[in-house]
Amino acid sequence: MRGCLRIAVAFAVVGLVASPADAWWRTGHERITEGAVSHLPPSLHGFFEDNLADVMTYSGDEPSRPPQHYIDIDLYPGWPGVPIIRDQASARAAHGDTLVDNAGTAPWAVDDRTAELSAQMAAAASEQDWQDLLVTAGELAHYIEDLHNPLHLTVNYNGQLSGNNGIHARYEGGMVYGFIDQLTIAPTPSACQYSAPIIDTIFDSIEGVGGPGNYQYVADIMIADDAAHAVDPDENVAYFVKLWEETDDFTKTLFQEGSQMVASAWYTAWIDAGSPTPIPEPATIGVLFCGGLWLVTRRHRR
Repeated sequence: MRGCLRIAVAFAVVGLVASPADAWWRTGHERITEGAVSHLPPSLHGFFEDNLADVMTYSGDEPSRPPQHYIDIDLYPGWPGVPIIRDQASARAAHGDTLVDNAGTAPWAVDDRTAELSAQMAAAASEQDWQDLLVTAGELAHYIEDLHNPLHLTVNYNGQLSGNNGIHARYEGGMVYGFIDQLTIAPTPSACQYSAPIIDTIFDSIEGVGGPGNYQYVADIMIADDAAHAVDPDENVAYFVKLWEETDDFTKTLFQEGSQMVASAWYTAWIDAGSPTPIPEPATIGVLFCGGLWLVTRRHRR
């Protein structure tokens, strides 16, 4: 009963504290980014762990330029039988600027942010430079996380074409917010890999390699929404419980794989930058009198 009460309170509050513009709302973005840090190798883990609160915050912020948050891949003629042209200039030449812009440019935003982060890492010469590039690292995480939300991959993003109106906020926001404690991410250092060109890694995750990618779950979300409405057409707690029951397996997979891709993108940027050693934030020096002795303590910001 107490568990149901907590869920009910979560769904009552969610509309007041989260923005439906975020792919996973802030709660989901920050959870995936926190998981990404856990996958990093020692050469990067210490720096990102020491600055975990900041990079989580930046990943939860909503960057501007809305078309960079999604790609309605099913707008492209002939897809999925005809794979997307992955070079942006070639895609624009083949399909025109209007289609490419209307469909969204998230994969190329990931590519651009990865290159930008790499350039910043290569040029970083001070502790402040490393602190500044955390903003780019957070934005990069945000865009990758957007692309691990199936509803950011389809023109039917809000169920408006299938009678599932409003599913976008219900799935990515209300449900995730209510069940965030069950969306845990397992540290998997072996999954953090050099992934160049990153644009291929992104499109592979969407379209699939030898099988369906993240796009496959669009239909599953709509089916789950229908099942949840059959249980609770008024979209109260029972609705969200059923929606979670129908989608929890692949949502957990999307969170896990999204976190692994974020870690790989950071790692790829770092490798391309020449693997520089991060300059940590200076420790805070404190003095403590204990047992007749003055003890000097050091603490890094967490």
